[in-house]
Amino acid sequence: GWPDVGQVLLSKRDAERTRAEILRGDGTREEPVFCGATLSRRKHKEPRVDKELERNREEAADFATDLAEVLDQRPEQRLQWLQKALVLAGKKTLKVQAVYDIITDKKFVAGAKDKVGARMKAMLLGNLHLFSPKQQKAIQSESCPLSRFDVKAAAKPAKKRDTSGDKKRRKRKRSRSSSSSSSPPAPKRHCARSGSRRRRSSSSGSKSGSSGSSSGDLNA
Repeated sequence: GWPDVGQVLLSKRDAERTRAEILRGDGTREEPVFCGATLSRRKHKEPRVDKELERNREEAADFATDLAEVLDQRPEQRLQWLQKALVLAGKKTLKVQAVYDIITDKKFVAGAKDKVGARMKAMLLGNLHLFSPKQQKAIQSESCPLSRFDVKAAAKPAKKRDTSGDKKRRKRKRSRSSSSSSSPPAPKRHCARSGSRRRRSSSSGSKSGSSGSSSGDLNA
């Protein structure tokens, strides 16, 4: 004999089932089904922080949006303020309504020259897409304080100083200095005078000698 004589042979599925029941215990659900150990733990992903976005938000928080504070600035400073405000509004870190309320005030362009006002208007017209259709219509209307400025004045280049005359003068000075350095030095005047004096003295001496000799001949 075989050792399994008198026993019922089970199929593979039944054998796996009985094995699982033995591992479970006595077959009740009070005991845990799986008593293994945790081999790995799930790591929770930390949310990514956009440093550039945080920087823009901090910059927008420190940006001046008070009407009185902006109007106290000089026209050139208001131009820089408008440029920075449009940049922050394009990044959606500054409310467009706050910018619109300031630029539509009549005192915003007070004391501004034509060139500064034209640059302000050119900036606004180039960034109209940031504003709503109603705001765009108000900015382009004649009631807007910036309507009196001409955008073409901002595109005009500054007048260059005519330096052609200065260059010609410099060339003339250089040519004179070079010619003076190349020419030989003029003779001194006192030398010529001394030579003439010597000639006169020698001629007077010869005359006196000749007069002496003539007088001696007469006496003889």
